[in-house]
Amino acid sequence: MKIGIIYIAIGEYEKFWDIFYPSCQAFFCVDAEKGYEIFTDSERLSGLNYPNVTVYKVADEGFVANVSSKSRFMLSIKNRLVLYDYIFFLNGNFRFLSPIYSKEVVSSSSDFAFTALSFDEYLCKDPDMYPYDRNPECHACIAEGEGERYYQGGFFGGCHREIMEFNRWAVERIEEDLKKGVVAKFHDESYLNKYLINKKPHILNDEYAYYPQSTYSGKYKAELIDKTTFFGEEKIYEIRNKYFDYSFLFTADTGLKKLAIISMWGGLGNQMFIYSFYLYLRNKFNDEGEFLIDTSFYDYNTCHNGLELAHHFTNINKDIFLTEELKNRIRTVPVFKVREQNNSVFQELEEHQNPVRIYEGYWQCFQYAESNAAELRLLFQFDEKRLSACSSSYLKRIRDTNSVGIHIRRGDYLSTINSLIFANLSITNYYSQAMEKLKELGMKSPVFYIFSDDPGWVRYNFHFENGIVVDSEEENSGWQDMYLMSQCKHNIISNSTFAWWGAWLNPDPDKIVIAPETWFNGVDVPDLFPDIWIKIKPDIDCSFHQKIATRLLLKGDMNNYPGLRGGKMGASIYFFHISRILQDDRYSSIAEDLFESVSDAISINHPFDFDKNGLLGIAYGVQYLIEEKFVEGDPNEVLSDIDDHILGYINKVEEFPLPIIFNIMTYLTSRIRYNISIQNHEIMELFLKACKQIIYKLESLPKEETGNHTGILKSLLNLRDMEVLKEDIEYFILKHLDSKTFRIGLINNLLSVDLPSNIS
Repeated sequence: MKIGIIYIAIGEYEKFWDIFYPSCQAFFCVDAEKGYEIFTDSERLSGLNYPNVTVYKVADEGFVANVSSKSRFMLSIKNRLVLYDYIFFLNGNFRFLSPIYSKEVVSSSSDFAFTALSFDEYLCKDPDMYPYDRNPECHACIAEGEGERYYQGGFFGGCHREIMEFNRWAVERIEEDLKKGVVAKFHDESYLNKYLINKKPHILNDEYAYYPQSTYSGKYKAELIDKTTFFGEEKIYEIRNKYFDYSFLFTADTGLKKLAIISMWGGLGNQMFIYSFYLYLRNKFNDEGEFLIDTSFYDYNTCHNGLELAHHFTNINKDIFLTEELKNRIRTVPVFKVREQNNSVFQELEEHQNPVRIYEGYWQCFQYAESNAAELRLLFQFDEKRLSACSSSYLKRIRDTNSVGIHIRRGDYLSTINSLIFANLSITNYYSQAMEKLKELGMKSPVFYIFSDDPGWVRYNFHFENGIVVDSEEENSGWQDMYLMSQCKHNIISNSTFAWWGAWLNPDPDKIVIAPETWFNGVDVPDLFPDIWIKIKPDIDCSFHQKIATRLLLKGDMNNYPGLRGGKMGASIYFFHISRILQDDRYSSIAEDLFESVSDAISINHPFDFDKNGLLGIAYGVQYLIEEKFVEGDPNEVLSDIDDHILGYINKVEEFPLPIIFNIMTYLTSRIRYNISIQNHEIMELFLKACKQIIYKLESLPKEETGNHTGILKSLLNLRDMEVLKEDIEYFILKHLDSKTFRIGLINNLLSVDLPSNIS
């Protein structure tokens, strides 16, 4: 048999050839004669002089154009390809590791001699969750409800007749779509999936294309080299960006300009911090293109008084705000996101090669402000003429006395989440400590001007000597409070960015600023305060659990995913337990909100795992919360749809990878344990039958693989301890004891320790 291999090595990808060719020669279709047809722009590869390699010089048209040209390239040498019995396209980053024989990868079908790669991970997903192209304007569109497998574009092949028929079909449709300006979701791969939608190719799995992020745990004969690791993240973005339409970033003078976008959110104080970060970036990378601020947050969120920055500070150029037109253009190209790593920790930022990068964070560090202090003070100037008569009266008194501005934050800080994140400084002795500090420093005749979003509460609960509660009695007058605070000679601030800026804008060279060292409950803020400010640690106890809870709430990562590990379900369980341990209902309120949002989002289309989007983790968490009496309900009723979906999957699929077996066994074990406890034999029998089916399917797997996956053994031993399927499990274990790997896995589980691999 003669095998033809189509290989594209354009741009940086030509570097893979030196790995690909020797490994392919040694291990791929070892029993066949191989010929290589290479399409490249590389001068080095063009000079190859191997007897079984033919090189065709092509231009680098950019990432997507290149990968979409596979079929066009093959059609261009159709007369050459008749020399081969079977033709494969192989991704450039393949490395073959052990012998693969032709009969393994070549279809034996006389009706449809076509081979395609489909990863095992898709077997546990509903096809509606596959990454098919769903755009009805595209010829690669696959409607929901269609499709059984998802095929990878990096490894497919066929006899000459089949491969040419596919190429003609694909080229015609790709060209029609490109003329309409339509690009398929995953380019040539999307068209391959559409072409195979009602066909039955010979299917290869991860054994022939293992990749680092795979959940596959079996042996493999070939791997895909991780491109990001091989090239580096910056280079990958550079390679992929070549295709996309960046014409909106071109200027006649400078060519392609880089675009940096800083996302803005929060109230006025946060807006000022984010603007100071914008200014820091713009001045640091002044020759690196254009810098803009994205205010989309305020299109969908009502926060305090909305976007106030340019309204109060008229010196700020409104042209720095991202327009809707540019926003729509940016959606069509890749972006590189730079996220703030830690709250109030100065972050050294480096130049990025990506044309469009987006910065996300609050950037609450004094270094960003201090680096452009003079410019910020010119920009952050309130119009004194806009002050109300009441505020103007306060301003005169502030300037005529040895004024100390005190800020007491209430309002949204009383909400459940904020009260846990920020603690409640207004009920501690922080303010009295701050006043004592002023006395120690020899301050004479201070007059305290107290600013608060709840002046009535302050009047009733605080009684300062020489204290005046500032109350303009006007709506949306917050900026006037900030301005008046900045005109005081000294400041005692709360843990509020609004108060921080009131103090920072104070121009008095002899000012004393006192700030609470505890800004967030149990989270350090090393770079929040200028060095000359005096920090006082409030008398607030913070337990270990509270510190963890604060970090979870600040990160907010659990709000993005519904699952158990790293998602809302896991966070919900944690907050329920914290509430019980600390006897604090605020945590249970957060837990209930998280649980409710999971319940609203749960779908059988989630993957079969316990991770961020995992269906089994969500279901496991539901049962756990009910068993622990954190929520009420009957798991058998609540989880009935999920149970039916899992049981149906076990009946439907002949083979599935070990990680999925482990996940399902873990879930079934928990469901059996629950139904034993409530003596529900009818439902328990359904789960036991499913476990029996899985044990039967495990019989067909190599014993070494089963032994390596100790999680499956653990589930089996747990079931045996519950006195269920005892004979089946013992028979399975005894039958496999001749495998050294299996024996080690079994002993590890029995002793709950990790033993050296050389113990037999």
